[in-house]
Amino acid sequence: MKMLFKILASLLLLFNGIGAIYGGWNLITHPDGSSFQMSLEYLKYSPFDDYLISGIILFIANGVFSFFVVSVIVFKIKNYAWLIIIQGVILAG
Repeated sequence: MKMLFKILASLLLLFNGIGAIYGGWNLITHPDGSSFQMSLEYLKYSPFDDYLISGIILFIANGVFSFFVVSVIVFKIKNYAWLIIIQGVILAG
């Protein structure tokens, strides 16, 4: 049963990581939101002028960290469950 949860967590983290890398990279390379047809009007009441900072946070916190957690699971490093929980908290935040 423990192996099933590892596989499920790894698949979900990979899915999340791929989407976050793709989305974050698009927001970094096109901070005006044009690659996703997102208007800068959505940021009117936020502290940001464009999507650059949002893209960097998405790329690192959800993309890179998801792949890091998957690698920790694959290489059977101790306390991987805490990293899965931390990634879930980051994703919820």
